Amino acid sequence: LLHDARRAAADAGGAPTPATARADDLERVRTTLETRLVGVSELYNDVASRYGMWDLCLATLKVCGHDDEPLAVKLWTSFVRRLVPLDARDAALRRDLGGSPFWVAPGCTDAAEPFWDDGRPGVAGVFEDGSWRRPLRDAVATLGRELGADDLGAPGQPRGDDAPWTGPAFPLRAVAALLQRLATRAAAADADFDAEGAAPGWVADALLDAGAPRLALYLALAAAT
Repeated sequence: LLHDARRAAADAGGAPTPATARADDLERVRTTLETRLVGVSELYNDVASRYGMWDLCLATLKVCGHDDEPLAVKLWTSFVRRLVPLDARDAALRRDLGGSPFWVAPGCTDAAEPFWDDGRPGVAGVFEDGSWRRPLRDAVATLGRELGADDLGAPGQPRGDDAPWTGPAFPLRAVAALLQRLATRAAAADADFDAEGAAPGWVADALLDAGAPRLALYLALAAAT
């Protein structure tokens, strides 16, 4: 968390106001984290959630064993959305990516606001180019391994077929549905989409790398199509 606060403060530094004010605030956070112990609630509410560190919010849910599926779904949606370009050459696709309905996932209880937008710039480029797929795949696999470690088995290893569908911080059905939706729209948007990207293979591979149980993943992807 301290590393992320330092990085966020460095990224915001030197930018125009209000980014400069954000950098000053993050510097105060960094100083606090370096000088005293901070409680979990304070870490979540005053640092991770406040500054859009959605992966750290999910890690906090895991550590605390806080079982709140709608919250976990909204955090994952916010995390995934930040890694996808919201610009597109096709006007209808651009409108869908920028709206709320596209991002409503299973377990979401707030269809009007299925994600949090902290105002940070998203991924550059346009959706149809597909350059976002590999970073998104890797980010999901990495975060899934971190959230699954010491929970249902060894990190990065697929769970047994009798493993649960989800954990407090890893709502598998929601994450699978979001990724599958993105893969489907990407395939439809580009007639020359390569086989690795167009097929749901990259979605399944990302979630298997994250440690998802094979049977649960199969059922989640089947429900998403």
